[in-house]
Amino acid sequence: MKKIIALLCALTLSVGLVACSADKKPETDEGAENLVEDMALSDIITQIEDGIVELPVVGQTVLDETNFLNFAFIDFVDGYEAIASEAMIGSMAHSLVAIRVGEDDDAAAVAEEIRANADPRKWICVEAEKTVVRQYGDTILLVMSFEQTANQLLSNFDALNGSETPEEDVYDPNAVPSVDENTDGGDMDMGLELDQDAAADPTDPVVGEVVPEDTQDPITEETTPETPVTPEKPVTPEKPVTPETEEPVIPETPEEPVGTDLSAKMATILSGVQVPISGETPLDDTNFSFYSFIDRGEGYKGLASEASIGSIAHSVVLVEVPEGTDVQSVADTIKANAQPNKWICVEAEKVEVVVDGNLILLVMSDAVTADAIVANF
Repeated sequence: MKKIIALLCALTLSVGLVACSADKKPETDEGAENLVEDMALSDIITQIEDGIVELPVVGQTVLDETNFLNFAFIDFVDGYEAIASEAMIGSMAHSLVAIRVGEDDDAAAVAEEIRANADPRKWICVEAEKTVVRQYGDTILLVMSFEQTANQLLSNFDALNGSETPEEDVYDPNAVPSVDENTDGGDMDMGLELDQDAAADPTDPVVGEVVPEDTQDPITEETTPETPVTPEKPVTPEKPVTPETEEPVIPETPEEPVGTDLSAKMATILSGVQVPISGETPLDDTNFSFYSFIDRGEGYKGLASEASIGSIAHSVVLVEVPEGTDVQSVADTIKANAQPNKWICVEAEKVEVVVDGNLILLVMSDAVTADAIVANF
């Protein structure tokens, strides 16, 4: 009889333990397959950006050991792959970074390191309203942007993985600021007095670690921010419509005719010159006018090297035109259209346009740097 009672007690205890274990199991684990793990990073970025009205004009950058730290805020490790999608106008505080670590890496620990080091003030003169790091399996997403834009991106990312978005990250369409209020990313309080007519930031952002929305108390200014003056030329390219395809949608390098190796040429003219941390961007139909201030003609190719921090006015652009083109005329057009204040909150001290054969060099930077680059060219 005692043996039967002991057996019944043991069975009851086992059932209780199973029940407790089931209660502690996170809801997101039920049936979760880490669906984003099967997607290319470029597809993840394209899909979570799809349909976001307030998204600024962005450009994608493939990250490697030369630029990983600036976008992800941690050191690059062999086996990592990452793509960043940031506002092409540096005075808009918007950055979206998708990272995939190796199978043997502790993804949760990497995500925590990124969270601890992420700097929403990396642009210096503007600050992201919201910074969030999300991790599914080996895939990590870093979002720094306007609050509701960030919420839309996070909700779309969660939906890709079949997970429910936490309440503090749920998108509220009624809280989305107007396009005019979002145009310049807001003027951050840098300890300087602003004129009464100056545009004021619609929120008082919190620096450092993300605080849940219910503990933040944004202060709304009654002053309507002024819309920054948009240069007549070039016309900022609209966000290209990405066709629905399973293939990775990374901006393609324009098909280069036989000619100069622009990347090697860029390395030569920047050699020995002290320039800010920069990223190279091949120019194609979607971004040619943004960097070179002219439309892309048939057979044109180009490469831009700009400061990764948008509050530093530094841009070096190489354009090669086909044989038979009036190179000087093209250079004169670039010179006439160049906007040294394209960053809005900062302006390049010097603009130089120089011709060498079929190559055109456009430099917008401080005077010393510009002169050194032109001398190398």
